[in-house]
Amino acid sequence: MELKRNLRKAVLAAVVSACALSALAKSTPATTDAARPAKDPIAQLRGKLLYRHNQARKLEKAAMAADPELEAQIEALNIQKEELFIAAEPKLADVYREQKSLNEQIEAMKQGGKKAAEQDDKE
Repeated sequence: MELKRNLRKAVLAAVVSACALSALAKSTPATTDAARPAKDPIAQLRGKLLYRHNQARKLEKAAMAADPELEAQIEALNIQKEELFIAAEPKLADVYREQKSLNEQIEAMKQGGKKAAEQDDKE
């Protein structure tokens, strides 16, 4: 029940921010076509898609941070997804293993950087 409520809040926040952005874009004065070079419409759509993807990812992270049970469910689904892909293409097992190793190295470096910064602050 609470999970659904948190997801609804996240979706509502995304919709409200999207509406606010579109209203802001419509209210800003447009520059003349001569002042700006014509952009590729496909590139513009890709930019919008990337923006929306990143926006959705931020909201997903916020929802998972707010609900540890949701985070566990998502992790279980990701593991299941990997297993299905590995069953279809066994070469993916090595790719996934290397990705996990690289992520662990990155996290270790982040922790090492934080520890070094904390030691500098103490001195």
